[in-house]
Amino acid sequence: MGDLLFGKTAVVTGAGRGMGKAIAQALAEEGARIVLGARTISHGDATLSEFLARGQQAVLQPCDVTVKADCEAIVARAHDTFGGLDILVHCAADIPHARVAELADEEFDRSIHSVLYAAFYLSRAALPLLAAAHEGRIIFISSVAGSYTAIPGMAHYGAAKAGLDAFARGLALEAGQDGITVNTINPGLIASDRMRERLDSKQQQALAATIPISRAGRMQEVAELAVFLASEKAGYISGESIVIDGGSRLSRGVLPPVNS
Repeated sequence: MGDLLFGKTAVVTGAGRGMGKAIAQALAEEGARIVLGARTISHGDATLSEFLARGQQAVLQPCDVTVKADCEAIVARAHDTFGGLDILVHCAADIPHARVAELADEEFDRSIHSVLYAAFYLSRAALPLLAAAHEGRIIFISSVAGSYTAIPGMAHYGAAKAGLDAFARGLALEAGQDGITVNTINPGLIASDRMRERLDSKQQQALAATIPISRAGRMQEVAELAVFLASEKAGYISGESIVIDGGSRLSRGVLPPVNS
């Protein structure tokens, strides 16, 4: 364990499993105190138990990021439990797979709300606490689907992530005067829980073959990038969308929706 983030408090949405859990764990390993946000309570309880068993400081806050009150409550939990907030990581999303012709209104709404509205709700609630921290960090987990990759059946996913990238740039401009940095991490194909659920081994291998690095990324690699952006070492990086995709954009492959 390190101390890169010792004494810092972080909120991580989507922390019950997958990439959000990996990011929360990486932050905790560097000494951060974590407010774990999870919509599925059983996942959140299991993750919290793992953190506590390792002696890490963490609490669980039930959070459906499409609900404004839940977003405000998870930020308040950081203040009430740990006395403030230094790092906000929004990783949760609810993105169904459906082509535009079959996509229901409520599915489109939930997709946009879970990514873009949630970023707005969380940021608005967190900004006063992050400003008080003087070196606050906001990190949104976006996707290459928001910039250069098109995914059949996931037009709404790409739209939400593109909006998230643009929101982050605007917020970085506004929040910089308070010492707050705002960045997005844009993963490509990552070996996450969702990838394993949606793709069999042959499909995974076929997609990996289209990537110059010839493999899917690891969740830990995304998590380590989040740690860097959350640390003092990244204090002069803001308004950026940082791609972590093994060079897949060079081959212009089509990637599946396997991230947050």
